[in-house]
Amino acid sequence: VGVVGLAAPSVARAVTEIDARFDFEKVSDRLPPALKKADAAKADLKVVLYQGTQMEALKLAEDFPEVGLIVRASDDGEGLAPLK
Repeated sequence: VGVVGLAAPSVARAVTEIDARFDFEKVSDRLPPALKKADAAKADLKVVLYQGTQMEALKLAEDFPEVGLIVRASDDGEGLAPLK
């Protein structure tokens, strides 16, 4: 399994507006090399841990169909009930 964590443009903008010391690479610059590295390691599954909106995650899936799973936080306010 190959795993990479990425921040969507909306998250990068929000963070840098608060603190300009943070710097984010573009997803389009960071993800292709990570996918190549996963291919070189013969990863059967490529996973992106993504901090972004649902629409940004859908766009990521469209732009990078070789990614098998995109995991992102819910932005609908519902979330999951805690495990008991």
